[in-house]
Amino acid sequence: MSEPEVLIATENNHKAGELGDLTAGLAGALSLSEWETKEGRILAEPLEDGRSFLENARIKACGYASAAGLTTLADDSGLTVPALNTYSLPNSSSV
Repeated sequence: MSEPEVLIATENNHKAGELGDLTAGLAGALSLSEWETKEGRILAEPLEDGRSFLENARIKACGYASAAGLTTLADDSGLTVPALNTYSLPNSSSV
């Protein structure tokens, strides 16, 4: 019986490496690019329009999980600007 696959949902190579380190004990952990290469198709990127990093991570994880049919791990670190009194910009990828 093969190990279940877990999708690491990020296009960012640095984040993929960090999340890959966290999932090193999971035999079936695949980065988004590895999954897309294996399956021969590109998954549409979910619209991250949440009001917080947590909401955006949840949107990303649920969107990719639904599209790929796999348990999915995602994050959204966004952008925090100390000069703005640590005001967080969860939609920083679209700025």
